[in-house]
Amino acid sequence: MSKDKKPHDLDLKVNINIKAIDNVTGKVKDEVDIHNIVTTAGKSRIAQLINGVSTNFFEYIGIGTGTTSAVVGDTDLEAETTRALATTDESVSGTARWVKVFTFSSGESYAITETGIFDGSASGATLMNRSVFSAINVDVDTDLSITITLAVDNCP
Repeated sequence: MSKDKKPHDLDLKVNINIKAIDNVTGKVKDEVDIHNIVTTAGKSRIAQLINGVSTNFFEYIGIGTGTTSAVVGDTDLEAETTRALATTDESVSGTARWVKVFTFSSGESYAITETGIFDGSASGATLMNRSVFSAINVDVDTDLSITITLAVDNCP
């Protein structure tokens, strides 16, 4: 254990599973598992939710094509293409989960490289986390499944 952290300190761990899925066959065409950061604004909003200062829950997953590395000071995705309401639950005690399958219309084609969770659907909503990854190509024939988990753990 580091000398800075006490056994009773809490740690937030964000993990993301992203799958490109052929929407005819159901075959997974591409998959990536990544860890990412909780933003400074995200940590502040989490604290506000815990003590009742805010009731703006993190319910939306955004995706985009930005490639600049994620940093704790991020307040938005770099190049957001869409944002949608996710299904949320507590999959395991102490672990929040967000799930969204994005589908695309004819003529839409993106190389998705970033994702994050927001507390609203409109511009200016608080970004809880942001992750940047190698491009996953999606179009009318390829859905994008994103599962994000946030585990609250004691620091080791």
